[in-house]
Amino acid sequence: MKSFNYYYINYCIKKIIDGLPSLENGVFLDLGCGGRPYHKYYEGMYPTVIEADYEKRSNEINLILDAQKIPLKDSTVDVILFSEVIEHLPDHRLAMDEITRVLKDGGFLIITWPFMFSMHELPWDYYRITEYGMKKLSDDAGLHLLRLYRRGGVFSLFFVLVIQIILFGLAFFERVPLLGMLFRFINRAFSYPVLSLGNSIISILAHRLGKPVSEYGEGLSGVGHLRLWTLGYVALMKKT
Repeated sequence: MKSFNYYYINYCIKKIIDGLPSLENGVFLDLGCGGRPYHKYYEGMYPTVIEADYEKRSNEINLILDAQKIPLKDSTVDVILFSEVIEHLPDHRLAMDEITRVLKDGGFLIITWPFMFSMHELPWDYYRITEYGMKKLSDDAGLHLLRLYRRGGVFSLFFVLVIQIILFGLAFFERVPLLGMLFRFINRAFSYPVLSLGNSIISILAHRLGKPVSEYGEGLSGVGHLRLWTLGYVALMKKT
């Protein structure tokens, strides 16, 4: 079952890539591409595409690297996609410096990262960065933050937590003698389609009602404001 985060990250990445110029001699780097979930969005837009990760998670990956030490020459890449990676790096400042180094002047960075989200890929989960923290990182690295999208608010967070509690409860009762068979049936017959439908609804609402912001911190004034809660971020930066 694909999560709300999956839908919203894909929505924002596609929206940003569709708005970027297609270059005849451009180089696109998917840094930390994993199973290449975003390949369909940039395929055909740039003559040179580099799909890289720290290990070979797909047969199509053509470069194994450490994002803290990118084995490319200075000012050679036009666009870098850096999705859900920075929280797994011990030195995220070094990674941002490396990204700036390999980007051409005027090049773009599309970056996504979690905030109020469960720990994952343990034990390599080190940081949660606020939008203020990312603005500081981008400024220090020589990048200009152009656009920032929040991945939902407190309602989205509540929905994700409810899903996790339901899934945990169903998995727990599946292991109970006698009741297990009944809950296995409920889990497979009802929970998957119901939760999938819920994910689709919350994703549509986020796309329709969510207001993308143009500057970090916009609309966050006031303690207890609902926009103080977010599952994560998608941002577009430019090397100037």
